[in-house]
Parts: sequence; structure tokens; C-alpha cells
Amino acid sequence: MKRALTHGSPATTRARAGIAGLALALLGVGAHGSAGTPAQWLQAIETEIGDARCSRDAACRTLPIGGLACGGPQDWRAWSTEASHAARLKSLAARHARAVRDEDHRLGRVSICQVRPEPAVHCEAQRCVLSRDEPLPPPSSR
Repeated sequence: MKRALTHGSPATTRARAGIAGLALALLGVGAHGSAGTPAQWLQAIETEIGDARCSRDAACRTLPIGGLACGGPQDWRAWSTEASHAARLKSLAARHARAVRDEDHRLGRVSICQVRPEPAVHCEAQRCVLSRDEPLPPPSSR
């Protein structure tokens, strides 16, 4: 009898790790490389996040995406500690941000200086989602 993979199960975690590793290989990246376009890194991030399945709010986290010229992320993604590997996801996000900065510099792009506060995140219908209208409190009050 075949056993179905469930989000957060060891088999699912290994499968995600394999998919993320394959994505890195396709990008031509070794353990510490940063080759690849912003779009390719974003796809690898989306693959690692998957459907961000959760069973409670405490499993949900935010991930900064990209970077603006004067600092801070371009956007945020919700992800689940029950479905994604934190260190791998943060590494992918850092590589994506570097690729965005490198591409912007190479093409002479500039951006507006706009602060995009970290949004709150919660588990809704067993999926981590951003609460766009409700930013997180400052780190000192968390």
C-alpha cells in the first residue's frame, strides 16, 4: 500500500529538499554560488514555500523578497515552518536579493525609497497568509 505524503512529514521534507537542490543545480549554483536571475531565484523560493500549509498561527512566518535601492525588501511572502526548511529558504531569499541588486546595478535601475513594513501573518484555511492591513509590531514589542 502506498502512503500519501503529508506536508511537514519527513518524506515531504526530503522531497522538497530534493526539488530545491534540483532547482539550484539547474541554476548552475554550488553550495555558495549566486548565479541565476532574480526570476529563477524567485521560482526556487516559491518551490520551497509550496502551499505554506499550517495547522496553527505559530507555524507561519514572513520572508523578505528582493531589495530596494535604499534598503528593505521589495515584497514579503508567507511561509510555514511545518512545510519549509527555514535555513534553505533564507539562503534562497538572500541569493534572490543579491541577484536583484546585481541586476539593478548592471542595468542602472533606481527605485523609490519606500519602507515596506513587515506584514503580520496567520494561518487561514490551513495555509499561511499575509495580513496586509496589519503590520507586525516593532521588534522591541514582540
